[in-house]
Amino acid sequence: MKDLRDFNSLSLMQQQAILVKWNTRAGLWQLKHKPESTTNYSLSGLTQITPKIIEELEEINKKKPIEDLFMGFNEFDQLPENLFVNLTDLKWITVSDNSLKSLPPHIFKNLRKLKSLDLRRNQIQKVADDQFNGLDSLNFIHLDDNHIQCLSLNIFSALNNLSTVSFGGNFLPAFIDVSFFVGLKDCKIFKGKQRFGPFQ
Repeated sequence: MKDLRDFNSLSLMQQQAILVKWNTRAGLWQLKHKPESTTNYSLSGLTQITPKIIEELEEINKKKPIEDLFMGFNEFDQLPENLFVNLTDLKWITVSDNSLKSLPPHIFKNLRKLKSLDLRRNQIQKVADDQFNGLDSLNFIHLDDNHIQCLSLNIFSALNNLSTVSFGGNFLPAFIDVSFFVGLKDCKIFKGKQRFGPFQ
């Protein structure tokens, strides 16, 4: 996909408040944001997130901060490392039902308002030890149905507001050391059933 001609839709989860018009001279879709609109956005029908899509999202975000970004049910096998750099008001991110195999290091580092991160039903094999560092407000992480084989013992230890972690349907050991849960005082852990592994 060379430009946004292949960009099927940018829709809102609650209200349609985006006007989309093809700008021939600029060679991209022109997204007009209504000030009274909700801050929930959905990207669909995409195989990748191009620099132009990021640029358009950032322009919309300047007019009214995006808080909820839904990117599920696309065909992403990777995310640009700068995707969220200027979207610092995000509170909910959904990237479920894609083909992600890994996550760029520190892709979430500026998202101190983020409350929910949904990465279910991808093909993620490994999560970096410091992948979630700095997510001070995070309440929910969903990692179910990936290809994860191991998690660091302290991967969630700095997330003081975490209330729910779910990671069923991976290739983790059936028994996980109790020290894995250190620091998760009031957090609900949903391991679910793990797949037979190790993943090949």
